[in-house]
Amino acid sequence: MMTSFMLTSLTEQANLGLKSDKGFKNVALNAVARAVSARFNLAVSDTHVNNRLRHVRKIWLIIKKIKSLSGVSWDDVEKKIVMGEEEYQIYIQAHPGEEIYINKPIQDYDEMAIVCGNDQAMGSFARTGSQSSRSLGACMDQPPTSPVIDLDNQTQGFDDFDDFFQVELLLMTHQQPPLPWREKFELGRIANAFEADKSKFISKELLDEIMTLSAHYSEYDLGRAYDYLLQNLPLANGFMNKTHSLRCIWMDDFLHCLRDDRRA
Repeated sequence: MMTSFMLTSLTEQANLGLKSDKGFKNVALNAVARAVSARFNLAVSDTHVNNRLRHVRKIWLIIKKIKSLSGVSWDDVEKKIVMGEEEYQIYIQAHPGEEIYINKPIQDYDEMAIVCGNDQAMGSFARTGSQSSRSLGACMDQPPTSPVIDLDNQTQGFDDFDDFFQVELLLMTHQQPPLPWREKFELGRIANAFEADKSKFISKELLDEIMTLSAHYSEYDLGRAYDYLLQNLPLANGFMNKTHSLRCIWMDDFLHCLRDDRRA
């Protein structure tokens, strides 16, 4: 689903050290916008991602509120808020719509804990907030070339990005979206499944191609390059199409950006 993909992408940006106490840095939102655009064949902006992030934060606050209630327990294995039947009935009468967060697994809970909460991201790219806001994304990536959706001044009418999120929200609350949206959503799910299979193939091929440089770079540096490229499939494809010497030039530039980022 698109929401899950966005949260996974934001978690990866947190792993890169691009989330501070005040929220995600602009370069992180841009990177997520590019990733969503590439995966779902849409053109979106960082503002669009940030608007969706605000909605996810509201959901996170609801989850935190329910978890803090007296008599409620938390199942950390299933990521589920557990509430007794009598308390459940009383609560949902007072808070209609929040039943989707009680007595059933909460999808993407761990990702929301990192994206919206204070949980620390883990990974080889995790960096402290005291380090520079200058990022690999700003250094290595190019800006998107496709048109972006202007959220504040939409004149094109039908907004695919918002429609997908609206359909997800309706389905979560057991409501039926309009038929054209359902048809488009099902097509999107099929396309997304195909892209997921393609990504698995690319991830293995990318690792094989990166390791052809093992005579020139440490396994640690190659692993960091792999993690970085895997987050941006167009860059990964470009890397795999390069000659051996061009790959070395890319690696040198990549490592140079890492060193500059640490010194800044």
